[in-house]
Formats: sequence, structure tokens, C-alpha cells
Amino acid sequence: MSREQIRAAVVSALLSTRAGQSDAPALIDDETATGGTGLGISSLNMLQALVRIEDSLGVVFDDRAVAEAPLDSVGDVVDLVERALAGKGN
Repeated sequence: MSREQIRAAVVSALLSTRAGQSDAPALIDDETATGGTGLGISSLNMLQALVRIEDSLGVVFDDRAVAEAPLDSVGDVVDLVERALAGKGN
């Protein structure tokens, strides 16, 4: 799976947690902040997005890896997914 495909899945999962708010997925890149003035994703919404990513991509995130990952930007989440996929043998 390419980084672009992973990013598309991550962006979809992140945006799906934001009821009533929309951003153009094409304008979101690795540098887009996940919280605050970026996408405004709360910690609870981040966990919901990670569960959606696990379900859609068939990966399981290690709890420690999630706790230690910065997850401050879309690229950080993509990196986490890439590491999980690598550990799965994909």
C-alpha cells in the first residue's frame, strides 16, 4: 500500500469524526495539524479515527506505539499506520 493510499484512509477516518465540519481532503497533506487550529481533532476523536483505520486497513495498533506516537500532524498518523503495516508484513 502506498503512502498516498494510507494518507487517503487516514484523512477519511479523521474527517469522519468531525460531525458537521468539512475540509477538502485534497487540501490536507502530511503537514496538516490534527488538533488545534488544524483539523481540530480531539483526543477522543483521534482514538475513534484510529479504530476506523484499524477496521478499514486490517491493522492493529500497539497500545504503547499509539501512546508514544506524537500524532500532531496527518503525517504522524500516516507514519504510525506505515509502522503497523510493516509489522504485519504488508
